[in-house]
Parts: sequence; structure tokens; C-alpha cells
Amino acid sequence: MAFSSWRGVVGMINPTLRPGVTEEVIRLLPEGIGLIPLFLNVRRGTADEFETMMPAYEELVAVLAECGCDLIHPHGAPPFMVQGRKREAEIIKTWEKKYKTPIMSVAQNHVNALKTLKAKTIIGATYFPPNLNAIFAKYFRDAGFTVRGMEGIDVPFSKVQELSSHQVYAHIKRNFLRGERRRRDLHARLRLAHARHHRDAGAGPAGARGASGDGARLGNSEAPARASRGRASAICSRRLP
Repeated sequence: MAFSSWRGVVGMINPTLRPGVTEEVIRLLPEGIGLIPLFLNVRRGTADEFETMMPAYEELVAVLAECGCDLIHPHGAPPFMVQGRKREAEIIKTWEKKYKTPIMSVAQNHVNALKTLKAKTIIGATYFPPNLNAIFAKYFRDAGFTVRGMEGIDVPFSKVQELSSHQVYAHIKRNFLRGERRRRDLHARLRLAHARHHRDAGAGPAGARGASGDGARLGNSEAPARASRGRASAICSRRLP
């Protein structure tokens, strides 16, 4: 049976029974748009578990399509990101054709939003371990972004919903500033290497003087001082009666 709302209906598939996400989506949706939430039961939040979730998602996609949803949103970025960006696009396209309903994944939305903002370089904040963060970083690099970092908060998968906005903000700020320090350190090292290159190129062979014999070349620390003293003496001589 198809149910409707006067501005349309969105079907959403949550990957876990975690509270919070459905409430946030309801607050974000404009007045008059209905929401039909369905739930999977991801428990461990590991790569091998996420990799096997596509058949379970498709079962619920079929249910929501039968309900006459105007848009279907399989929520949860990791199960799709572990497929890889290309494979994810193939899955979504196949479902849209099969169920004749527009479908959008969270990861695709992230990419679309970042490109709308003309973002080029990003830092990611997650609640996952390094092996999954490496997969997420590759996903965004494949989408054309430079990924400065993809760092996870150390929290059990079952406790993620207990994180406060202040903890999440502190985590993002800490890793953003760390990325900025790394960027400044890299630029400083590049400037230093550039300066050394020009110093060494100007100094010539060890102990060598300039062609004119005055030694006023880079690498001869006394030459600038002698040149300055010479100019000062010439100026004084011209001014003396």
C-alpha cells in the first residue's frame, strides 16, 4: 500500500537501531514532507560487516519503492564507501533503474555538497579506526579532493550517539589545527630547501671567490660587510670639504 504526504514522501534506511539520526532528518525536512524510516541492525561497525550490507539495503529499498516514496535515502556512509566510489555509483544506478525511484547515498551527498561549496582540500572527522579511515580518505581522493587528514574519535561503536557536539567540535578543531601545523611546517621546509639551493648555487666550489676577486658572493659572509663599509667611505669622502 502506498501512503502519501501533500509535499511528498522520503524513505530512509538507517543502518543501525541508533537513536538520533531519524530525529535530525525530521527536523531538517520542510513542512509537508513525510518520512518513512526503516532500520537495519549493524552491530560491530567493521569493514567486513559493512561490505556485506548491500543485499539487506536492497530489500528495504524494494519495500520503500513499493510504498510509493518519491525519494529513497539509504542512510549510512560507511557501507557504501567501502564499496568504492565507482562501485557505489553502479549500485545506486542499478537500484534506480530497477525500482524506478530516485536514490541518493550519504557519501554521494557529501561529495555533491563539497563540490557545491567549491571545496578542494578537506579534513575528515569520523568515529572509526584507521583502516576504515584510510578507505574513506581514498573515496574522497577518488572524488577529486585533497584529503589532509581523516581522523577518528576513539569511542566504541555502540556509544557514538553519546558524543556531545562539544566533543565532536573539539576533535575537528584539534585535527584541523594539526593539519595547519603540518602545512606550515612543510612550507617552512620547502622555503629552507629553496634558500639552501640558491646559497649553494651562488657559493660555487668550496673556497671559491667571485670572478672579480672581491668575494662579494653568497656564501662569503664578510663580503656584504666590506661592500657596505666601502660605500659608506665613498659617501663620507664626497661630503667632506
